[in-house]
Amino acid sequence: MFTLEVEDRRYAAQGVRDADIKDPEGLLREVKQISNTPIVLVDADFVAGRRHIELLLKQAYEASKRGLTYAKQPEIDLLARVACENQLKKAVEKVGLKPRRMNIVALSLGEDSFPAEFLKMLERLGTLDDSVIELTNEKSSKLLSQHSLAQAYASTLTDENPLPYLLAEKSVLLASEANL
Repeated sequence: MFTLEVEDRRYAAQGVRDADIKDPEGLLREVKQISNTPIVLVDADFVAGRRHIELLLKQAYEASKRGLTYAKQPEIDLLARVACENQLKKAVEKVGLKPRRMNIVALSLGEDSFPAEFLKMLERLGTLDDSVIELTNEKSSKLLSQHSLAQAYASTLTDENPLPYLLAEKSVLLASEANL
């Protein structure tokens, strides 16, 4: 487990490798029974590292303060941001849980820790492993292709990997895209 600090708020995060998701909707119901705090479970293959999550959490926090969220539920809002998709159903289908083995990341959207019962549930699903969020070359290539960002990526001038920033920028532009 690791903690993210964004806008003087702390968020708990936990990666799970090879989570065996048999019933996504049932699992989400179980999460809501365990925790009063919103927890989002997202396909880790769409997360471009820790910085990407931090940028999206900052966006979501600012959007919430201004009443500009993409969804009423903070979990769905964050899924839309990860997916870079303003159609909520498509966002959930793209980056939400699927009935198969997959790498996931859990994010608590209001606490800097998870209930012990929740962590035990994650352990039953797979191997607790925060490295699933790391931006590997394979994941980077996949994300660049999925989001049509190869040209933008090639033309950046930053010394660090620009992909987390490009994805966050694409996510924040969803609002203007929806208003066209």
